[in-house]
Amino acid sequence: QLCIRDRLLALQQRISDLDGKKLTADEKSVLARKDELIQALTLLDVKQQELQKQTALNELKKKTIQLTSQLAEEERAQRQQHDLDIATVGMGDQQRQRYQVQLSLRQKYQQQLEQLRRDSEQKGTYNTDDYRKAEQALTESL
Repeated sequence: QLCIRDRLLALQQRISDLDGKKLTADEKSVLARKDELIQALTLLDVKQQELQKQTALNELKKKTIQLTSQLAEEERAQRQQHDLDIATVGMGDQQRQRYQVQLSLRQKYQQQLEQLRRDSEQKGTYNTDDYRKAEQALTESL
C-alpha cells in the first residue's frame, strides 16, 4: 500500500508525463482535475502526518503512564517493607511471621481491589451494580 505522499508524487509524475502527448479520455480527465486531485492528495498527506504525530504522542503518553505507575509501585513496595520493619520491631519470630502473613493477605486484597477498579473503569462498568457485587465478593473472601 502506497502512502499518500507516494501517491501524490505518482500523480504529479503522471501529469508531467502527459504533457504534449495525444491523450485518452482518462488522461484528459486527470489533467482537467489535476489541481483538485493534487489538493486532495496534499490534504490527505498532511492529515496522515498529523495522525502519525498523534499516534507517536499517544504512545509516548502511554509509556510515561506505564513508567510512572511502575515507579509508584516500587515506591509503595519499599514503603510497605519499611512499615513492616517498623511494625515488627521487638516481635518474636512466630509473631512476626503471623503479622507478615496477615499483611500479605491485606496487600493482595488491595491489589485485587485496585485491579478490579482499573478494569471496571476501562470497560465502563465502574460503580455499577455488577461492580459493587464483585467488590463485595472480593471483600467477603478476605
